[in-house]
Amino acid sequence: MNSPSTPSDPVLTIACVSYRSGPYVALNQRLTSFLNPDSGVKWVVVANDTKKPQRLARQIEDGTLVLGRAPADRMRDFPKGAHHAAGLQKAIDTVTTRFLLVIDPDFFIVRNGWISDCLGHMVENELSFFGAAHDPRRVSKFRYFPSVMCTFVDLARVDRRELDFSPGSYHVFTREGRRERKEQREGRLRAPAVFRRLVRELQHFALRPSYLGRVQDTGYRIHERFYDDPEHRADHVTPVLRPETEWPSAFPQRPSFAAAVRRLHLSPPFLPESFSLIPRRPGYVTASGFREHGFPTVSNFGWEEHMWRGAPFGFHVTRHSRFHSMELTIDFADVERAVAEVTGLPSLMAQA
Repeated sequence: MNSPSTPSDPVLTIACVSYRSGPYVALNQRLTSFLNPDSGVKWVVVANDTKKPQRLARQIEDGTLVLGRAPADRMRDFPKGAHHAAGLQKAIDTVTTRFLLVIDPDFFIVRNGWISDCLGHMVENELSFFGAAHDPRRVSKFRYFPSVMCTFVDLARVDRRELDFSPGSYHVFTREGRRERKEQREGRLRAPAVFRRLVRELQHFALRPSYLGRVQDTGYRIHERFYDDPEHRADHVTPVLRPETEWPSAFPQRPSFAAAVRRLHLSPPFLPESFSLIPRRPGYVTASGFREHGFPTVSNFGWEEHMWRGAPFGFHVTRHSRFHSMELTIDFADVERAVAEVTGLPSLMAQA
């Protein structure tokens, strides 16, 4: 690919790990240049799917620093997360700019001039971290702090040696869920008896505080290290949550007693937030997303949406099934169409 026409001195390093996601990296690079023509950027991409990074280099922008696959212990818990984290650690070692953006290849920031806006916001508010928090539908992930899918870091405030992305250990629910899904795929899963199902539901409810926002996936150590540190301020954009879409039986068009009971189960009002599947902090989520601002494609696919300052900020292309590769479950043409709908990015065919 051709090199973008950007200033020679980068103000930001963008680091990502690619696992069979070369087209996503390339699209993200084109979009970044299109929306930020006056901001210099250095890209560092770790090719975690091959020992020959030149295969990825042929798909993406000239001038990209492409690193080979990072070694990781795939026998530990969260093997994919460990591999991803190892790639990020390898990329971070190469950063020479003050600001770093760690981003997933399939997270697309769609705000015009977002580099100057985001870095200016960080400097003005003395932020160590800024970015996109986990989608609230991922109830096991930590809340109120930027996630590994999109995190800006001011390395003048944060010691890079403290950026540990490695995951931890599985929660008992995670082990149980993985075992049941394997049995289901193999046709060995038996439906539990009514009494056993009731006991399990009660156990899950009682153990919510140990699970909600507590799963030790990629990036959790950074949250634990910096979230409560008064010397390191953090901010995040606003995730979109439409309760009536996610839990239609609890938020029906017509009120009912059954719906009220389901809402109590989702967020018990007399128990702390550690029991609530729905975040309670005012302003943390919004129901007004891309669709409500005239861009329906992202919303129609159910991808994760994030807003900032009353306008679309970015979206995360999530898999429809965790047991199939992205190529089988998501049409890349749909991703390109969604990006073009929001940003006006010309297609490569139109440029040819």
